[in-house]
This record gives sequence, C-alpha cells and structure tokens, in this order.
Amino acid sequence: MAIFLSVFIGVATGLAASALFWFLQAKLLRPKMTICPALTITKVAEKSSETHFSCEFKIVNRSRFAAADITVKANLYMPGFFTDGSNYIFYMRDLTVAWMDPGADNDFFIGPDYLLRYDDQREYCAKLEDRLGESLERLDMPRLMQSCPGSYVTVFVTSNHAFSGGRSFIRAKFIEKDFTVIDNNVMQHASADQPGS
Repeated sequence: MAIFLSVFIGVATGLAASALFWFLQAKLLRPKMTICPALTITKVAEKSSETHFSCEFKIVNRSRFAAADITVKANLYMPGFFTDGSNYIFYMRDLTVAWMDPGADNDFFIGPDYLLRYDDQREYCAKLEDRLGESLERLDMPRLMQSCPGSYVTVFVTSNHAFSGGRSFIRAKFIEKDFTVIDNNVMQHASADQPGS
C-alpha cells in the first residue's frame, strides 16, 4: 500500500510540475507583441497633380523580455479578383527580424510596388494593372485600396521568447478607414520646437 501511495504521489507531482511548466511557457513566458491598430501614411512627393503617400505599420514588443526570430508577413486580399468572384491574396512583405529588445518597435513599409517583388505573382500583378488601367509603381497604398473596393491588408506576426522559447502569434486586419495621415511639415515644426533642436 505504501509503495502504491508513493507511486501515486510521484505521478501526481510530475503531472502538476508539467502543468505548471506548460502554464509558464504558454501564458507567462510568451512574447507580448502588438501590431498598432492603424496604417500610417506620410506624404512623400507630388506625382503630377496628385499627392503620393508612403504607408507603414508598426509592431511593438511589450514584453519585459526580448523577443527573437520575429516573422512578419503582410498580405493584400482582393475579393472578387477573379471572374468567378473568388479572392486573390497578394504577398507584400515576408521577412524575419532576428531580435527585438523589450519596449522596442519596428516600422515596416508596404505599398503596390512591393507586390512586384515576388516573381510567382507577377502574372496576377499584370492582370491587376490591366483592371486598374495604371501601373502599380505609380500608385500608393490609399489609391490602390480605394480603386479595389473590399480589399484589405492582413499582418501576421510570430515570435519567440528569447530565453524560454515560448511562442506567440498575432494577426491584424486593416481596411481603408484604418489609414492615419501624418503631416511631415507638422512633424518637422514639432521637432524644431524641441529644446536643443
């Protein structure tokens, strides 16, 4: 009876320790990454009579620990792209960031010109240009999404806790109303007003 009780206690203790380790690994020691809830667009140049904007999104490491092997993917979804009404997904960004310190943030640019960087979708880029009647290289992100009603951007971020190996996955979806405009002139004036500028 004593042997059975000892074995039972040992098994129960092992299970409890495993459950505690899983909880720490899965809940407490995962990176706390955040995708900021807006696509920032900034006026960069005049193209003929139209204003041209750059577009970027931001991710932030809100953990108290560093994050490693951060994978960032951004796709453009085009509902009804094909004649049968089905969707097409254009790749825009697919990259890996080796390391992000606690509290650090990174900005990533996206835009129509990024669609042309993936050879396996050039055929569909040509079809999109035919539909729009304009080269993707001449468009910016706001004009592209305005020209393609229902289109949206999804961003996927996976990351690892730098020490425990705990893994995190987050996703964000951006539509046309999620653009936030930043005026370069206002930013320059604000910087000039800072002490020591």
